[in-house]
Amino acid sequence: MVDVSLIDIKKGFTQSSKKYRPDKCIICGKVNPKFCNSHSVPRFVLKNITDNGMITQSISLISDNAVNLVADKKGIRNTGTFHNICVECDGKVFSDYEDPIAIKRKPNMKLLLEIAIKNTLFSIEKKYLEKGVNEYTKETFGALQPLEEYYKYDWNDMWSRLLRLKKALINKRKIEFELLFWAKLDYVVPIACQEEIVLIADLEGHVINDVFDKDLRHKMQCLNLCIYPLDDCSVVMLFVDKSYTKYKPFSKQFNEKDFDTKLSIINYIVLSLTEDYYIYPNIKNDIFKNNGVKEICSDLHLVHSDFAGNIDPKDSSHLFCLLKNRMKIPNLLSKKYAIK
Repeated sequence: MVDVSLIDIKKGFTQSSKKYRPDKCIICGKVNPKFCNSHSVPRFVLKNITDNGMITQSISLISDNAVNLVADKKGIRNTGTFHNICVECDGKVFSDYEDPIAIKRKPNMKLLLEIAIKNTLFSIEKKYLEKGVNEYTKETFGALQPLEEYYKYDWNDMWSRLLRLKKALINKRKIEFELLFWAKLDYVVPIACQEEIVLIADLEGHVINDVFDKDLRHKMQCLNLCIYPLDDCSVVMLFVDKSYTKYKPFSKQFNEKDFDTKLSIINYIVLSLTEDYYIYPNIKNDIFKNNGVKEICSDLHLVHSDFAGNIDPKDSSHLFCLLKNRMKIPNLLSKKYAIK
């Protein structure tokens, strides 16, 4: 193993993360445009969970060891950003939902389409970053991430999904979404998130997406999740493409729950299955010391070990979605943790 300083590793990660950025806008195709510093969560949302301009990153909950390599706090400019579309497309494509007034209303299909497009763009950016960082890790330390062999499957899914959404954007295809959950809370939650999530299992542990399937004909189906802390309220929503029939059992199970249980399930999905959520820095300290939070958040890394073939996917799906696990962690969407 090469003797590399922490500073060199940080530089290596930064440089490698930009290695596979595209040279053209992946919406309009313009070559070498002025790329936009786009945000997965709108800036006007992020500003509501800042303290002195800073936002706590999810790495603070996911791993103690990684904080030395990745900043645990960032300003709005560098929080949840991606750089694969031009300034013009960013201004046009997301004009409906990036509106502080419109986002407080129950969304129409066009607004949901805009969110779904942004979520897929963000996923593509993360996959570019992951590929570059994994190559750096391999070259520097001789370590090969087990997920590397699955890149072609991820690319195939993401680009197929983006192409479909782009066709809907220009009215060459009709896509309808099912709004599984939408609520405007009368308080401001301390967490923000907007992401597409591949749910591995439903609430009873039955497989939705077999992420170990190497058949390119079998596409992963995504659930879109949004948590928006606003100036005087919060908006929380879940929606899915209506053609994604794999989610029908989950939808039925979810809709049978009471309101507070639904919020706790969404909270659990975010903390256990995503790594791109952003936290108010002055949130109660017990969150960062809570062993249940650490355990649930670190489960994210078990996906990597599963790809090494050590765990049967049908069994591992239960690890992520057993409903009882939500009781181990504080519900950041409850009024108890409200900023105001």
